[in-house]
Amino acid sequence: MNYGVRRLTAYDGVTRYHLFDDEHRLILVADRDSPWLSTEVHRFVCLARPDGAPVASLDLPWGSRYTSRLDVELTAYVLIREHAVYAIFNEYRRRGKGRPLPYYILEVEEGLWLAMAHNPVEPAFTLYDEVPKDLEAYEALSEADLPPPIGRIAPARGDYDITVDLATGRLEHADLVILSLVYLIDQAIR
Repeated sequence: MNYGVRRLTAYDGVTRYHLFDDEHRLILVADRDSPWLSTEVHRFVCLARPDGAPVASLDLPWGSRYTSRLDVELTAYVLIREHAVYAIFNEYRRRGKGRPLPYYILEVEEGLWLAMAHNPVEPAFTLYDEVPKDLEAYEALSEADLPPPIGRIAPARGDYDITVDLATGRLEHADLVILSLVYLIDQAIR
């Protein structure tokens, strides 16, 4: 399945993300900081259908970041759908020169996924539906024994700001996971 994402910034600086399917139909909107959202707006990103009906929320941490024993900064985000946890996004950022790109391990539908950039200059993320057990042991993540990729999230030119290619049928609610992941990646690299 192919998706396109448009990043829309309003006059007040609020950024919204619109997810389009492969037929260029708007299917999902990610919104944070809009005046019509609740007073707890800074704690979550609202994911809604184009008609405004809420579908899920991406809960943002209260600053509960910590450094693991391998000097990797970890932040966890939770995707809530129908009052239950649907996915957990673990963002890992290694310490290093400049601001290294993060990588993500997703816990979704009883599986683990990996999203990582291979080239720090071009922030395109490759998606894998398996996570190598010894991933943190490698200095360069690309040296790990990675499975074949199942998708890619990359900057785009033209109709969309970001394009997403994902093998069809991988997730029941792929649109929610993809838009949440695009939001997190875009916030991390901007």
